[in-house]
Amino acid sequence: MSLGDIPEYAKKDYVLRKIAEEARQTRRNWLADQVLPAGEPRNIPKKVPAWQEVFIKPFRPLDRKLNHGLTRAWRTGSKVFLFMILPVWVAHYMTKYHNNKPGNLVMSKPALYPGDSED
Repeated sequence: MSLGDIPEYAKKDYVLRKIAEEARQTRRNWLADQVLPAGEPRNIPKKVPAWQEVFIKPFRPLDRKLNHGLTRAWRTGSKVFLFMILPVWVAHYMTKYHNNKPGNLVMSKPALYPGDSED
């Protein structure tokens, strides 16, 4: 709010004048806060364990050219594998190979030759 925004009848009002001065000072302080010092913003790289660095290092230039597309694909793929594919595979494996009780899932029937009864 500036003095130009205040109506003519209220220009001598002490409260409005004080509010306008406070708003002006607040804007100045805000603009001063927007100036970054020489060391900001600081880019702190994430630490990668040395054993992982061996595998990541050859792909880093390509990953930078692809705007970190390889990294995003690796992270998404690992989540899909861990939370979707692996549980389904474990459930399939357990039902197929560890379900030996009678009356449970039947994966195959005994051979039936001509002349045999179906009992």
